[in-house]
Amino acid sequence: PEAGDRIALIAGIDVYPSQPLQVCTHDAKEISAALSMPEYGFSCQTLLDKECTRKNLRQALETLFRKSADTYLFYFSGHGWATDIGVYLVTVDSDADEEGIDLEYLRRLITKLVPDNSTVVVILDCCHAGAATPRGFARAGVDMRSVDISSSIPALPQGKVVLAACRGDEVAYEDSKLGHGVFTSYLLQGLLGDAADSEGLVSVTGLYDYVSSSFQSSGLQTPVFRGDIAGRLVLGRGFLPRSTPILN
Repeated sequence: PEAGDRIALIAGIDVYPSQPLQVCTHDAKEISAALSMPEYGFSCQTLLDKECTRKNLRQALETLFRKSADTYLFYFSGHGWATDIGVYLVTVDSDADEEGIDLEYLRRLITKLVPDNSTVVVILDCCHAGAATPRGFARAGVDMRSVDISSSIPALPQGKVVLAACRGDEVAYEDSKLGHGVFTSYLLQGLLGDAADSEGLVSVTGLYDYVSSSFQSSGLQTPVFRGDIAGRLVLGRGFLPRSTPILN
């Protein structure tokens, strides 16, 4: 595919003023590198750390979804936050009045701007630094959980999907040896070919199945998959085919 057919926005934030993270920008850079490979052919824009203000991210998302493309992908690695009002991707400049990017706003962008026959893949790797409330957040809330994503994005149009892993405790689920969040580490392995099928294709469902089964073996939280797919949404092609197990 030509670069214009597939566009991606990749965001990662480590430098939160009160609860910094360690590997989100590395996650974002590696995801961008993987999606830029010829097998995927995405044209990627990255927003990292201080670039990732609420205004910048809103503008970048709106610009992304206003462009004409066959496939849109948005990846976010950073804090997630849920209140009784909404569920948010926490930007670097978030405070009690402006938590960040509301997932309802993201859902509206996708449903209002994206053509019916285009594919959208949203991947959220929301890290948590323990259960403490981020400083400056006067409003009550909790770290974003799987249930919050399911409730805030109840129904997307066909061909629009969300993959998410909302980890509960940054210390347990960020692996400094990997240099990645665990979810993104599995995601990268899948993108680099481990999720390929017998034809050498990496589909959205194949990628989710790979990441989900990797979590099962580690005993960590199961990732979330939301969306309605007809047939296979192929993200990448040209990988070494995975041999199917021989049935006894």
